Amino acid sequence: MAKGCPIAAARALLAAPWVSVVATLSVKLGFACCFAAFFFFGFDWITNDHYEQLETAYANWGIIYSRGGLVSVDAYDTMNMAFMWVPMLAAFFLALISRSLPSPATLPKVWSRFTAKLGSLLRFQLPPRRFFTWWCGGMTVIDALVLGIYLLFNIWYFQHYYIEYLKRFDALEAAGVVLYEPYSQLMLERVALIFGILAWPSLWLLFLPIPHNSLLQACLG
Repeated sequence: MAKGCPIAAARALLAAPWVSVVATLSVKLGFACCFAAFFFFGFDWITNDHYEQLETAYANWGIIYSRGGLVSVDAYDTMNMAFMWVPMLAAFFLALISRSLPSPATLPKVWSRFTAKLGSLLRFQLPPRRFFTWWCGGMTVIDALVLGIYLLFNIWYFQHYYIEYLKRFDALEAAGVVLYEPYSQLMLERVALIFGILAWPSLWLLFLPIPHNSLLQACLG
């Protein structure tokens, strides 16, 4: 490689002890910001308070569409891109950077021992091991963590929409409105609709990096 090559110069700079430490900590901080943005928007955007708190952003920040001669700003697409797609893409590239960084040699031994124990804990195979090995090749703690996040998203979305529909029908009954179908039948139909809505976060979460992909391992240690 040529002496003046920028890549060689960058590697030489990262070889310096404290530069390597700062670079590693910066990547970890970047991971934290990416996942914080993703989970904030993923859990918050379906709530009513979300649109009140971010009213200015939804009113002014969006992709301009022309529909039938009228120009409208669709901030829904923009916010999804900014808070869900971009953080995951950024986390992916940070994982690539993290794997190419030299291992800092000046970190305290306490930190090294902590990360080693954390890595060992996250790779621990959960029981029943034979069943998980047969079913999916093994279930580690970090695998269970990802599945827990997946279930938490689904439970959060289900309870939100279920309670919203419940409040609507209760309000109609309190106002003396005669429902066109039995209450139980209407709620059963809404539950079916909610499971259809749940396809959105469920399919979206399929784009989350799986632990075997090593992105989560890279950001955790």
